[in-house]
Amino acid sequence: MYFITLQIKGGNKRMNKKIKLAVILCLITTLLFANIVPVYADSEGTTIINKITTTLSDLINPLLEKLASFKIESVTNAVNKFTDMLTHWSREYVGKLNLLEIIAGYGDGRFGPEDTLKVDEFLKMTLRAMGHKVEEGIDYWAEPYIKLAKEEKIIDEKEFTDYRRPILRQEAARIIVKAALKTEEAPIPNHTSYAKLRIPDYYDIGDDYKQHVLYSYSMGFITGISDGSFLPKKTLTRGEGSAIVMRYLDKGLRKPMKPKDEEIAVITDTYTGVTYEIYPPSKPEVIDVIKVMRDSMGKSKGFPDIGYNATDELVFLSFYKSKEAYEESSIFIDSGIMIYMPEWYLNGYSITIHEPEAVKELHRDVYIELFNHLFEKEADKVIKDFDYCIELGIKGGELKKQYKANNRSVYFTKFEGDKSTGLYVGFKETNN
Repeated sequence: MYFITLQIKGGNKRMNKKIKLAVILCLITTLLFANIVPVYADSEGTTIINKITTTLSDLINPLLEKLASFKIESVTNAVNKFTDMLTHWSREYVGKLNLLEIIAGYGDGRFGPEDTLKVDEFLKMTLRAMGHKVEEGIDYWAEPYIKLAKEEKIIDEKEFTDYRRPILRQEAARIIVKAALKTEEAPIPNHTSYAKLRIPDYYDIGDDYKQHVLYSYSMGFITGISDGSFLPKKTLTRGEGSAIVMRYLDKGLRKPMKPKDEEIAVITDTYTGVTYEIYPPSKPEVIDVIKVMRDSMGKSKGFPDIGYNATDELVFLSFYKSKEAYEESSIFIDSGIMIYMPEWYLNGYSITIHEPEAVKELHRDVYIELFNHLFEKEADKVIKDFDYCIELGIKGGELKKQYKANNRSVYFTKFEGDKSTGLYVGFKETNN
């Protein structure tokens, strides 16, 4: 199995020209299209451009600053104005949102934390939490909020036909996630895959809502009930809606679904410098293998490149003769190890050797470390076949070999006339 990574390196002059061209085009595009603003004329007829643009951050930052300044006494006084909030679990959330003028109670002095939350009410809460100040409608108070929600694309044009009905949990998850993604990065697929495996009623969620529900778990807006179930068709209470909106505003309140620290593999992509936390798939042994790859890459006498393709959920370790060779061309590798982690492609570990001489002289120790971890007491047999394949790559020869070692399937493939070798190692089989 072969893979190609196209990366821009400082040592490649042709790519540097492309970078410069891209920068120039980007600047031109920015000047032409970014932040399109109104054009005005001054008193003398000279055209001027209004350079002041309002972003969502400009709207929400004053709210966050105000939230950070709240004292316990003021929050307590705010929530105690409601006659039915003296002991309710959501009282702190309600108090803060009331001070921020995001929510209000009924005319009789109640807040109604256990009352069913309506679609229009949740839209209002979300939009005001985004920093929008809206003058309510005359005929129907929520009409301006509904119009703005569509403009902000936190709901679709025909998503709801009745805004006065109770909102469902899956609908609220989609709305709050859409709002959050305007200023925050979406979770990587590995994290949402982890959540998907742990939501017992995932397949009860509507297809249009599945991705946003997974995001809501990964981002920490909604955590589900005790067993992790989401209950997508269940309605929300006003207290629950207040908690969700407060988590949107205050990231410190969020509880993302994530594994224990020891179950996470942390890697820093050599090329981008971005650090990723990799969560375990349905085969948790993958995490230990990634850690071994990461920790043993320093044993290479050449240049190792560890990386993560978040979109494809691919962890890879590539080897080059030197850093100079890597910077000259990251496409042509000496050897590589790949782990595809999507559940539909989760079947083992793929190793390719393209330059057997370099692997023998520079990178062999990394593979020995990996084989000792994978095969334990039976590692010597696999190492012997690995070395034999390297020699066949150097001198020529053909090999097709398949067997079991440490309850793992092992496949060696080496074709005559091609110095490349392929090695596949399966997951460890259980005796259950």
